[in-house]
Amino acid sequence: MSFQLNSAKRLDVEYENCFTGIVHASSIRSWLFTELPRLSSKAVSMCSLWDMLDQKYVVIRLLALIVVVQIVGLAVVATQLSPTPDEFPNLVAGLSYLQSGRYDLYSVNPPPIKVVAALPAQLAGFRVPKVNLEARRPEFEAGLDFWREHGSAAEWQLVFSRWICSLFSVFGTLGVFRLSLQMSKCRVALLASLFWALSPLVLAYGPLISFDVASCTAVIWATSMILDWVRYPNFTNSLAAGISMGLAVSIKSSCLVLFLLLPIWSALAVVARNSCDAAEQQKCSRSRLFLSIIPHSLLIVATGLIFLNMCYRFQDSFAALGAFKFQSQLLGGKDVGQRDSPYANRFADRVYAYLPIPVPTPFVAGIDLQKRDFEQEHPAYRWGKIRRRGIWYFYAFGYAHKLPIGILCLLPLGLFRLFKRWESCLGLILIPSVFFLLISSQTGMNDHFRYAVIFLGQLLIVAAIGLDFLLSRSRYLLAGICGLSIISAPLAYFPFFQAYTNEISGGTYMTAERVGANTVDWYQGWWAAREFIDARLDAGETIIVFQTRWIEPLLSVYERLPLQQELLPERLTLILPTTARQLELSGSTTFSQTIGRPVATIAGGVEIYGVSPAQVNELNRLEFYSLRRSLDSE
Repeated sequence: MSFQLNSAKRLDVEYENCFTGIVHASSIRSWLFTELPRLSSKAVSMCSLWDMLDQKYVVIRLLALIVVVQIVGLAVVATQLSPTPDEFPNLVAGLSYLQSGRYDLYSVNPPPIKVVAALPAQLAGFRVPKVNLEARRPEFEAGLDFWREHGSAAEWQLVFSRWICSLFSVFGTLGVFRLSLQMSKCRVALLASLFWALSPLVLAYGPLISFDVASCTAVIWATSMILDWVRYPNFTNSLAAGISMGLAVSIKSSCLVLFLLLPIWSALAVVARNSCDAAEQQKCSRSRLFLSIIPHSLLIVATGLIFLNMCYRFQDSFAALGAFKFQSQLLGGKDVGQRDSPYANRFADRVYAYLPIPVPTPFVAGIDLQKRDFEQEHPAYRWGKIRRRGIWYFYAFGYAHKLPIGILCLLPLGLFRLFKRWESCLGLILIPSVFFLLISSQTGMNDHFRYAVIFLGQLLIVAAIGLDFLLSRSRYLLAGICGLSIISAPLAYFPFFQAYTNEISGGTYMTAERVGANTVDWYQGWWAAREFIDARLDAGETIIVFQTRWIEPLLSVYERLPLQQELLPERLTLILPTTARQLELSGSTTFSQTIGRPVATIAGGVEIYGVSPAQVNELNRLEFYSLRRSLDSE
């Protein structure tokens, strides 16, 4: 800082001397060709814009500006997206927890996000509809019933809940800044925060009632706290690491891998003692002794488990391992579904069957239910064909389509610089790699790319380090091209960022063909589609739709009529979600192979086709309706 102040003072002197030279010079022309170039070169070298980003007051102001812009953007996006299939089920599950203390609705994920989202609805007096608990996943039908019962009031309540859930994305910006600051300079932290705030994946899933961006935020903060503990394993850092890891697990159960990596962190904490310089050796020697690492590690585990149990109000905690009823083959064994009861327990006859499990029973039941869903083979739509199982590289392929080109180019450069420090390898390489291997191994159901958002923050930090590498090597043109693609390219999809694909992917249509329709379509554009339908109905066109149960409440403002072939005009306007492409008609024939490509797309997830009655007749296995304005709306 003193160097910067001295440089500024010298620059002021230069300006003063130059001004005096102008006044007393006999010719202004001589000043223009001699003094001005000399002064400009010194100004650029002393106070370059890139070096100014390491000044504290500049960093604080720019970070505040990024946060404000992000909050406004998330608030606007939350009002434009139509309800997605998971949101009303999550909202109802949160209401059920607040009103009756039940955990059996949407039990595959822990309650905190659902509770936070349901707080506005609870204060507004909404009640949980009647739930059929005998169903396999009763929360989805309960969510639809809640939507049908309250109509537009439920949609406005959804927007209020989205605004609250958007705060997790803002906390993610701050977490990315803190973690980047532990790895590099302030300017890298600012770049990473900007990449996060403008990321199409964050803007797509951050404003929704979902667990993806929130879990990524929790992982970022947990990683930051873990690095603090590895460097200085004292009581305060152990407590902070335990709370952050417990919070991550209470948002998404897959974050349990953070606890499984604790032996590696403990070993690194011991190794890190050798990296202390002589001045710090005496100060940190007590806290870095090997024997002191063990109680600190136990404190982390205990704190995390206590936090997790508190989220479930300690319901049936410490139950015996053999007392659980599992539905998945991983935990239940091969006898699942083969006896009179659909439940089993592979540990019931073991010696350790009476071992108490220090987590709530509903938490274990949620993990078991999620694993059962992954074990069942879900048909996957890849390369325009129906495949019986997923592929292990689905999430890597999805990132290649969903990340901006600039990020993809900067990642190798950032990785090249990271291998010089073990802290960087731990926080930005090891943890994302473990998450990637975990989710990629579940090929039974990998239609939803959003599961991979959990390690997005680390990727953006690596990209920011790569951009700093280019700027430090004076590769300004390359850095400008990468930065411009990162910042500007996603804005063309505003506010429907779920449909974003980068320039080399071939656009939304080709991404849906290669990676799967759920990658670009999560029913986010049907509020915008209603405006299109209104305009076409006013023009006298015949609109037909293929409805799923998620679209039916959105189109409840129209009257549905069965199709009558003899009354249909020669040309029809067919509207359907992009996900309808993966419907199998007969054999391996799909929807898109029958009717071709759409003539237009709304919000990247609603496709418009021009079809004839004969083509509609070929799709007789599916149920279509024609729309007309409801008498109430008229």
